[in-house]
Amino acid sequence: MKISEMISESIVNLPEAVFAGSVINCIVDKKLKKVTHYILLNQEDEEVFLPIKKLKKGVDTYLVLSGDAVCNSTPSGVWCPLNMPVFDTDGKKVGRLKDFEFDESGKITEIFSEKGAEPWEILTLSPAMTIVKGNRNLRLRKEGERGPKLKEIYSDNMETTLPQPVKERITAPKRVVSDYSFLLGRKVVKDIPSKNMAILIKAGDVVTVDVVEKARKHGKLVELTVNSKKV
Repeated sequence: MKISEMISESIVNLPEAVFAGSVINCIVDKKLKKVTHYILLNQEDEEVFLPIKKLKKGVDTYLVLSGDAVCNSTPSGVWCPLNMPVFDTDGKKVGRLKDFEFDESGKITEIFSEKGAEPWEILTLSPAMTIVKGNRNLRLRKEGERGPKLKEIYSDNMETTLPQPVKERITAPKRVVSDYSFLLGRKVVKDIPSKNMAILIKAGDVVTVDVVEKARKHGKLVELTVNSKKV
């Protein structure tokens, strides 16, 4: 299965007889080996999360059989950076990440760029880009990883007063439009009206950042997701 095949699919929650939401992306685990969750956009334009193992394929739609399977709390892992650039450790841009193929357990079996399947070894990724192994064999050190401990640098008989770190309040960044980059380049297949029934986004339009932002401001991201198709 490919994540692109799931984008825009509406998920039915059988126990509650409601639409759980439309698939907008997926979450990859920290080891970058498995797809763990689908990210859904519900009818209130809120992001909710569904473990891939909890989803069943029906005749005309996909089904959730457990009422508590969909949750609001963000699972650990990384948003798949669909349509975002890929760089290697040589600093070369090698393409854009277009798709993941994965099995029923979520294990990633194939990676695709705009050129097709790629033999990339993913080292790290974020919602903005993907880093893959190049010719240089570099060790990437993420924020928070420490170098040698102080006791390895200073001898026991040195009286050294070290400045104490200043504690800063850290707030989670707001979700940025790149999280909806999967929509970019898709074609709108049906007019999307505003709340006063004026045409907000026309059928035939190609989805751009401005179109996504317009849909967000008018609470129409769900409709844009459902009513746009990959070209």
